[in-house]
Amino acid sequence: PIPCVPWQSQTSGQYQRRVHGTPNIDELVTAGIEFTNFYSLALCTPSRMSFLTGRHAWKLGVQYPEVIHGLMTGHIPPDELTFAEVTREMGYNNYYVGRWGVGYASWDYTPYGRGWDKFMGYFGPEGGYYNHSTDHFDEWTDVYDMWDMTDEYIEANMTYSEDLFYDRTIMYLEEAKISGKPFTLTYASQTAHAPIDDDWPTMYPPIIWDDCVDDYDGREYYCNKVKYLDYTWGLILDYLKNNGFWDNMLVFVTSDNGALPYTGGDLWSDWGCNWPLRGGKVTHFEGGIKVWAGLTGGLVPDDYQGTTFDSLTHITDFAATAMRLSMKQSDFDDRDTLTGTDKIVDGKNIF
Repeated sequence: PIPCVPWQSQTSGQYQRRVHGTPNIDELVTAGIEFTNFYSLALCTPSRMSFLTGRHAWKLGVQYPEVIHGLMTGHIPPDELTFAEVTREMGYNNYYVGRWGVGYASWDYTPYGRGWDKFMGYFGPEGGYYNHSTDHFDEWTDVYDMWDMTDEYIEANMTYSEDLFYDRTIMYLEEAKISGKPFTLTYASQTAHAPIDDDWPTMYPPIIWDDCVDDYDGREYYCNKVKYLDYTWGLILDYLKNNGFWDNMLVFVTSDNGALPYTGGDLWSDWGCNWPLRGGKVTHFEGGIKVWAGLTGGLVPDDYQGTTFDSLTHITDFAATAMRLSMKQSDFDDRDTLTGTDKIVDGKNIF
């Protein structure tokens, strides 16, 4: 099966990984092929749409720095196919866990209408890690946003988000193994998105690390949340390797934008760090758009394990890769485009 896709919501930043240690995230990035010149967009919604379709954001109408909230009808245009719609055509099952973030004014705009067979996660912007409560401007506040398929997942209230995503990831992997069909699984984590220093009922994840102690409380909370994601992904890696998945799969990992540094402002300020790159999320300095990315798994040839690819790569490349690898050569030869429509993907097959 290809690919299983852990995908981080907001990058921890290269500095965070070096100082505090995230061995499992590092393994995902560096054990196979690390893309050292990889670019996203400056904000989550346009990056995610490009990630899912392989098309540049301006072609999807999301070139503006805006995040889709409730009361907004923005979505991936219906005539633009996601990689899941193409892989489903090729006989794949598709699973999605975590944040969607690219439109949900209609069920047709959600994963169910865009090629995924199963979904558990949240549709909108940032919310509490425990209470999953979101605010949509000043017009619609304290909205519960955690879903199991089309049902509100009320039982998830007060369970840490990454725990929910881990449990459902394992469930979907077990389903995939029983079905015997090729599959994709997208893990779109909440970590390390806001809220960091204003979460409720606690700013800490279920495990607290001594080496995260910091004079700045926000940095301490941020460190603990990133390390908890690393711990969670380590459990998933162990499961993949111990249950017969790893040798026949690819795992792609990246971020949808750079970390959001502390600025002291009321709007765009958090506790990430992109040093030595300048700027961060919502800026077009490299701190906002140059992110880490890696491709690993047993299908990466031995000669390429532990190597780097230093040429320019982009977040649109993932969907192009997933689409192409889901096809037999005859399927590919029979199509004028990867999507099978008049929409030509902008990304390249990086495998």
